[in-house]
Amino acid sequence: MAWGMFFSSCDSVLDVTPENEITFTNFFKSEEDLNAINAQMHSFMKTLGAAENMHVKMGLIYDYTSSATNNDVKKLLPTAVVNGVGTNWNIHYNVIHFANLILDNIHRVGDLTEDRKNFYLGQAYFAKGYMYYCLARDWGNAVITKDSESQAMLGNSTAEEVLAEAIRNGKLAEGILGKYENLVDLSGKPLATKQYGSKGAATALLAHAYAWKGSMIDLYGWNDDAKEAYEESIHWATELIEGRAGAYSLETSVESLCVNTLSGYGSENIFSLAFDEYASAYPMTTSLARFFTTWPVNTTATPAAVKTRSYCVKASRIQEMYEEKDERRNSFFYKLDSMAGVNTATTGGYAYVYKWREGYYKTTVTGSVNMISVKADYVMWRLADIYLLRAECYAKLDDSRAKDDLNVIRRRAKATEYPAAGESDIRMAIFREREKELLYEGHRYYDVVRNNYLIELDPVYAELTKQDIQDGVLYLPIHTKAFTMNDILRQNQYWFKFEN
Repeated sequence: MAWGMFFSSCDSVLDVTPENEITFTNFFKSEEDLNAINAQMHSFMKTLGAAENMHVKMGLIYDYTSSATNNDVKKLLPTAVVNGVGTNWNIHYNVIHFANLILDNIHRVGDLTEDRKNFYLGQAYFAKGYMYYCLARDWGNAVITKDSESQAMLGNSTAEEVLAEAIRNGKLAEGILGKYENLVDLSGKPLATKQYGSKGAATALLAHAYAWKGSMIDLYGWNDDAKEAYEESIHWATELIEGRAGAYSLETSVESLCVNTLSGYGSENIFSLAFDEYASAYPMTTSLARFFTTWPVNTTATPAAVKTRSYCVKASRIQEMYEEKDERRNSFFYKLDSMAGVNTATTGGYAYVYKWREGYYKTTVTGSVNMISVKADYVMWRLADIYLLRAECYAKLDDSRAKDDLNVIRRRAKATEYPAAGESDIRMAIFREREKELLYEGHRYYDVVRNNYLIELDPVYAELTKQDIQDGVLYLPIHTKAFTMNDILRQNQYWFKFEN
């Protein structure tokens, strides 16, 4: 398969124009050809995890980072943010381009059964929906492409329009895809990972997209109905929780959550980006596990290695965050209390993140063995997240069922049910629960923005004006590479003033 001919049409896709018009009539002859395009689309998608997402890093809870740039990003310093790592949307548009290739050419494939046709159409619709959802959250005013062959340069659509495109594609995917447990690959075998689009993954996308829509109506004053958006989010979340979108269930304990779902394989996982040990000589998970995890998961490291991680969090902070009987305290962190008592010359006073349990090791030419990655998918959406998202939307509608969903997650953790002593704000309680349950899973920045709790990110956010927010400070600047071949594209108003 000569992938070069496809890259001629998506190298600078916000150029979003093919450099040469390609005719695919003679390529799409069999399902194998279609599957090759689908595989390349998913190969791009799996690189878009939490690890290189600038907003995810802005939302992290930590006490030390080995990179000064990480602190600068968290404080919104333009020198770190403008054209920084994670501001280039090229991969998002590569995924969209390959999805469009499927949609534009699937009719050329002969002898394709209706089930297989729906599978590939569903993958394309889901991929587009997921990418536009990410673009709407991270850049806001992005570009909505037309098809795989259009040579027209396109300007920015509004954040509201981009999110609507995510929802449109999500609904198309949900309507055509089967439940994950019923889907099969080209050989008729069950799917090996939960990276694929499925009815459940599309439903989770819609639950999150509508929750984001309602929140953006509240935050930016979009001309739409926030209540209706929250009700839609609740509807789609309920489809997942009640099992109508697939066979998902909460892990029975926090420990089983860590051992099963957070690796990517458990019953609670709805959609994840796969760890592919064959992707390169040194494969790397795109989850945040890569930044925090060391000994004892890394059996070749010592306890002192915790001080060398990209991010470190004080044990005292975690002890304050989780009550003593909360089982997440010692499942998410290795022997939190006893390790906190070890000499700080060894530990630095830091906690040992233990949410992910398996390392991926390589043997060097000299025979030494090193852990080069945590062996875990990046779990984007799991059922506990959906319970808490529904709780958040219920709370915004002043619906008492918010407490019920919140307490489902607290009960599993053996934590005190709401309202615990001193609790009276259900919305803040749900936000704090998402912090505790989904810690280092990539959600916190978006949770903060959805709830307009901006001061939770950094004190610098207290200095932002309403105009700064309207101008786009909560979105990423568009990387300069996107403008190379598209002179009608426009930069985010807030970040534009900091460009050279």
